[in-house]
Amino acid sequence: MYLSVIYPSKQTAMSRLIIIFLAFVGSTVSVITGHASDYFQRQIAFYFYLIPMLLLLITSQLFNQIVKKNAIKTQYTTNN
Repeated sequence: MYLSVIYPSKQTAMSRLIIIFLAFVGSTVSVITGHASDYFQRQIAFYFYLIPMLLLLITSQLFNQIVKKNAIKTQYTTNN
């Protein structure tokens, strides 16, 4: 969705950046879950992975609402 907004010449670089970032995050989460499973049961250690995902989902939804609200305000002020 967001890659279509970027100029076609920069889409490849952005795709690579996304892939590298996801690989880094995936590896980091695996290490954290592995270390947490040493101290907690594995099922509980897995929930440590779900908590940041839930926070990211909530934050992205709030950000989306703010952007939409500002877009409506901008549209209203430019039309009047």
